[in-house]
Amino acid sequence: AMVLLLVMQAPAVNPVFRKLADQATSARAGNRLDESVALYRQALKINPAWAEGWYFLGSILYEQDKGAECAAAFQRFTQLQPKVSAGFAFQGLCLFQAKSLGPSLAALLRARQIGLPQGEQLTDVASYHAALLYIKEENFERALQILQTFSARKEIDPKLVEAAGIAALR
Repeated sequence: AMVLLLVMQAPAVNPVFRKLADQATSARAGNRLDESVALYRQALKINPAWAEGWYFLGSILYEQDKGAECAAAFQRFTQLQPKVSAGFAFQGLCLFQAKSLGPSLAALLRARQIGLPQGEQLTDVASYHAALLYIKEENFERALQILQTFSARKEIDPKLVEAAGIAALR
C-alpha cells in the first residue's frame, strides 16, 4: 500500500498586499492620514480578513470624524475579532458620531460586557458616551451608575459633572 504524505504549507502572503500594508503603516506613522486611508483600503480589498487593517482604518476615520465609514470598518473588525472590547468601543463611538444612537449604545455595552481596561482613555470615552446615551433614553439611574465610576478621581472633567447633574436632575 502506498502512503500519501501531504505537506501543509502556510498560504503565501501576497507581495502586493504586503507592500500596501507596509506603506499604509508607514503613512499612518508619518501622520499622512489621507494617504494611509487610501493604502489601507487597497490592502483590505486584497485581504479582507486583515483585522489589524480594519482596526487602523477605523481608528483614522474616527479621528477624521467620519462616523459612518468608521463604524463600517469596526463592524468588519468586530466580525473578525469578536472578543476584542476596543473594537466594539470604537464601533460604538463611530456610531455615536454618525448619530446612530441605538446601535451605538449596543456596541458600547458589548465592549463593557467583554471588559474594557480600567484607567484607559478609550474606556473613559466609551463609558461617558454610554452614560450620555442612557440620559437620552431617560434611563437616569443607569447613567448615574456609569458616571459614579469617575467620582473617586482627584480631577474630574467638567463634562462628567455636567452629565451627572443632568442625570441626577432627571
